[in-house]
Amino acid sequence: MSSDETRKELDKVEEISAALVLLDPKDNQALAGLHTHFQELHDGTEDATVREVAAGCIKTVEGAIFVEIPPEKAVETLALALTTMRRTIMYGEAAGNTAGDDGVIADIADDTAGMAGMDFDMDAKEEDLPPPPPPKPLVQDEEGFYVDVGAPKAAHKAFRKQIDLSTLDTALLGEFIAESEEHLANADDALLRLEAAPADVDIINELFRVFHTIKGVAGFLALDAIQTLTHSTESMMDKAREKVFVLTSPAMDLIFTTVDVLKKEISSLKTALESGTHYVVQEIMDQIISSVDAMLDNLLNKGGTAPKIGEILVDTGKVSPEEMTSVLSEQERRPDAKVGEILVDRGVVTPEDVTSALATQGAAGKPVATVVKESVKVDTEKLDKLVDMIGELVITEAMVTDELEGREFQSSRLGANARQLRKITRQLQEIGLSMRMMSLKATFNKMARLVRDLARKAGKEIEFVSIGEDTELDKSVIEHISDPLVHMIRNSADHGLEMPDDRAAAGKSRVGTVTLKAYQKGGSICIEIQDDGRGLNRDAIIKKATEKGVITDASQLSDNEINHLIFAPGFSTAAQVTDISGRGVGMDVVKRNVEALRGRIEIHTKLGFGTTFIIHLPLTLAIMDGMVVIAGEERYILPTFSVVENFKPTNDDLTDVMGSQKMVMCHGQLLPLYSLAEVMGKKNTASLEDGIVMVVEEAGKRTGLLVDKIIGQQQTVIKKLGEGVGKIAGVSGGAIMPDGQVSLIIDIAETVKMTSMVARQ
Repeated sequence: MSSDETRKELDKVEEISAALVLLDPKDNQALAGLHTHFQELHDGTEDATVREVAAGCIKTVEGAIFVEIPPEKAVETLALALTTMRRTIMYGEAAGNTAGDDGVIADIADDTAGMAGMDFDMDAKEEDLPPPPPPKPLVQDEEGFYVDVGAPKAAHKAFRKQIDLSTLDTALLGEFIAESEEHLANADDALLRLEAAPADVDIINELFRVFHTIKGVAGFLALDAIQTLTHSTESMMDKAREKVFVLTSPAMDLIFTTVDVLKKEISSLKTALESGTHYVVQEIMDQIISSVDAMLDNLLNKGGTAPKIGEILVDTGKVSPEEMTSVLSEQERRPDAKVGEILVDRGVVTPEDVTSALATQGAAGKPVATVVKESVKVDTEKLDKLVDMIGELVITEAMVTDELEGREFQSSRLGANARQLRKITRQLQEIGLSMRMMSLKATFNKMARLVRDLARKAGKEIEFVSIGEDTELDKSVIEHISDPLVHMIRNSADHGLEMPDDRAAAGKSRVGTVTLKAYQKGGSICIEIQDDGRGLNRDAIIKKATEKGVITDASQLSDNEINHLIFAPGFSTAAQVTDISGRGVGMDVVKRNVEALRGRIEIHTKLGFGTTFIIHLPLTLAIMDGMVVIAGEERYILPTFSVVENFKPTNDDLTDVMGSQKMVMCHGQLLPLYSLAEVMGKKNTASLEDGIVMVVEEAGKRTGLLVDKIIGQQQTVIKKLGEGVGKIAGVSGGAIMPDGQVSLIIDIAETVKMTSMVARQ
């Protein structure tokens, strides 16, 4: 068959598939149109297999029209037949071996052709169906996967190990990748909630829909491995929601692993699509599919209901097995007493512990009514261009209105129109920026999963608490802050929190807590990472910093400055290196990434009680609130969130230290004072008596910058200086002012570092 004929047949199959997706099974006119499509495919193909399957599809459609078979069943079988024809056209495979909801259809052609003659019991119930085959034995292999020892490896449907993506619809494939990434991120969140309530049907339904959606599109694209794995996992969720069994802890671990494997598979698919190479299926797919199938067999064999209260309390470490044995013995003597009551009477657990166990047992919460808003997916590149153009509009509007105000047209009709233009421009700017704003929920869910896995790996008991996950932040800021958060959460879980026995010996709860909180404060977003662990050891930090040559004398450093030494490159006070952290890499990267976002980090710690890191970030990287000042005949913009206050000093406020370093008194505290113009390499024109002191803060340290004049506060559209200009010390970018001139935006963190160089000159 020529490539043109192949393309033509594939286009026809895609056309039928699109029609099938939109089909109402009870609309005979639509079914008649589908009948015509299959007839055209049958008459136009030279492939015997495709012709045979198409003939079966024609009879299936006729059966649906005359209500000889259930229309829904007909649509399901037609979808499977289209998948088979697509594979046959692309790869020359024989029709068959396609996973469906009722098992494996050995031969699609025979199945579709024979459906019209079947006798369907429309009222048949599940209990009337023949029982499933007896389960096979299940064991855990060396890598932790549950495998069926009674069957050969990869007993499931075989699938291709390598696929040429050029034969697929790349636009649809791109959408599938993006949607799958979103679905799998949601799956992590749902799984974490399901662990706390294994019998919650609403959460199970949520997970079922995730795997069902991915399975359907994967089958449409002939991605067999992904389709097979999601089908097996979907079957497990289906039985769980029908309450055939309750998902056990090993089953939950396996589903977590399944989600991780699917993420890697989707990532591999994305890489292959972007690079134009063949998509190669991971070797682990065979094993994980076998593990899921074997686990399903095992759960079906055990069956079971919701776990008992006593089992939950033992599993969570609230009660020892010996204590539970004693309680059960007492219950035999007191049949009217419940296990929870006896444990509370003995003082072994609290009423809250019993209430929590009851919730875990599967008391599903009431469904919450939500309003689903319509949305349209927009390419990020287009959105970025829109925001850039809005920025240009803001600059142009400022130039126009500034020119009009200079000519005193405020009272004229033109002036009124100019003010209306300014209002509309500001509203458009706010809407444009809000389109880039995203909730932190997905990032927080990722951290929750990270803490769960770290707790299991480190042998610790950790409770993760998230607050303010609905807080919104610029998309690009979220992308850049994700990795720093991973480093900080790892450190809190591994170094911050003690082992359960050590916590108990110190009079603490065996369960440590890591809290991730987000909230808006002024014009910035604050993200807190807090743990109730051992806290930062001041002496250990000083010792390590001295050994590495980071400091020579700690006597002149404040506690805050000592705490910030942990951000030095290669710095770590860990006694031993683990596979989680402790190599001294990460915290310096954290600080560098945060500062690149024009943010800063605060540290609050108390030895033996824990540590809190507070990351201050701008709402967006496109717009900044700034203070416009003049220093040395140049205009500069200082980020508003870094400016603590400003004041005009008196002679009594000014003093010298050692005859060289200028100091200024601010609220009873002496601050080092530097001329902003001199720091930026310009001639200072401001006198100490006539200048204005801008008090800025960086890493908890306050510094005074002397400027000539404050022009005012305004929102600034941030522009990169460009490769031609290159990097300028102490400058993070530029802004076009209303008069068309460019003003430099000061990088406070780097400028404060530069002040020490000025002091030594």
